[in-house]
Amino acid sequence: MDSKKRKSLQRELQAVEDIYAGTLDWLELGELRSWVEAGNSPYENPERVVHEDGTLFDFIEWHRAAQWTTVIEPLDVQGPSGRELFDFYTDRRSDHGSFDETKEFLREAQTFLGCEILTLVDFLKERGLLYAYLQYKYPEPLTEEEELPF
Repeated sequence: MDSKKRKSLQRELQAVEDIYAGTLDWLELGELRSWVEAGNSPYENPERVVHEDGTLFDFIEWHRAAQWTTVIEPLDVQGPSGRELFDFYTDRRSDHGSFDETKEFLREAQTFLGCEILTLVDFLKERGLLYAYLQYKYPEPLTEEEELPF
């Protein structure tokens, strides 16, 4: 994604965050940021769900509506696990998945995990737990050469 599109998406993201200010929980915020970081507009949704007037649901409207939908799958018809997908795309001994497909998969996984980590850090900050977490994670004082992970 070029920097011009990334900046445009970041402006859209900020506008949507402002619209929903104070009403987004940490999960919604993380999902929204992951959606935008993957190169999607926050004014669109994955299923292209539209209002009665034909305008698209924004991502938050779609996310909130989707939370109430329950999908029941037969126990014997389950898709591959995340670990199976990861193994599939990263096993270079197999002839599946081109190098470009593998790079794209790993880029998306990295983006998703990065956004999840940022969301968790925000959650810990909001709850006043970040300092307690850092004390638990790093019981010994850090030296000048060491840095915090974020």
